[in-house]
Amino acid sequence: MLYPVVKTDTTISTTYSPNHITATPKSYVKIPNVVEDIEKADLQESDHRYQIRVDLLKMSEHIQKRKY
Repeated sequence: MLYPVVKTDTTISTTYSPNHITATPKSYVKIPNVVEDIEKADLQESDHRYQIRVDLLKMSEHIQKRKY
C-alpha cells in the first residue's frame, strides 16, 4: 500500500563547529533538517518492498524448476 508523502521543511540549519571537515571559513556546518520518524517509515517501506521482490523471485525460480 502506498502512503502519501508528507511535505516537510527542507531548510538547512547551521551549526558552529570549527573542527568539522566541511565547515565554512566562518566555522559553520550546514545540517539538513531530518525527521527521523519519516526516514524510519521510508526505510521500513523500502525494506518491505525489497523482501516482496525477493520472495517473488524465489517463487518464480521454484515454478521454473517444477515445469521441467
